[in-house]
Amino acid sequence: KVRAVVTFQQPGRTLFIADETQGLYVQTQQTTPVQAGDVVEALGFPVTGEYVSPSLQDAVFRKIGAGAPLPALKINMASGSPDTNHVALV
Repeated sequence: KVRAVVTFQQPGRTLFIADETQGLYVQTQQTTPVQAGDVVEALGFPVTGEYVSPSLQDAVFRKIGAGAPLPALKINMASGSPDTNHVALV
């Protein structure tokens, strides 16, 4: 189980969440609407996907609070690469 802030949602498909240290890709069929900045708890099966970023599969989540969206990461072509920032808000 993890607790983090929502950065993006595709209801019934994906939920992207993050804390101060990293982001997490959550695969979920749940359609409960949440907004960027909402705090959620997610429970699922950890998986290693095609990217190096952590993921949860077959997950469920619940909203436990609301807040301001996290600030976006600033990157440029020199600091961004295909192997980084997979689930970060940029």
